[in-house]
Amino acid sequence: RTGVVFNERLASHFNAWNKDFTERPQRLLRSIERCSELGLLQRCKRIPLRKATEAELLSCHTKKHIELLKDTETMNEEQLKSVSQKYDYIYFHEKSNENAVLTVGGLIDLVDEVLFGKSPWCRGC
Repeated sequence: RTGVVFNERLASHFNAWNKDFTERPQRLLRSIERCSELGLLQRCKRIPLRKATEAELLSCHTKKHIELLKDTETMNEEQLKSVSQKYDYIYFHEKSNENAVLTVGGLIDLVDEVLFGKSPWCRGC
């Protein structure tokens, strides 16, 4: 069975200074909408979002990177734009940290489901 990790909260992430940026809420929402129209979502196993733990995040990222992402929650648009310009194709938004941590947690559970047939949130399923 195919698993899907999605929550509309993830569509809160957008590029505030470039409305035409490729990654935008409509791309995500339209993909989910189309899958639903085709009856695909109903056939999928929904994997709930959860916040990844700091230990999980540290398995692939530095403490400095994690702290930078946390700091974006309180930055104004100019600060977000300035930090974003240090990277190739990444932009930061006030919801970047929340969305990233939720996505990583859900993705880890999805991988556990694929590899082991049961994820930690589904004990006894």
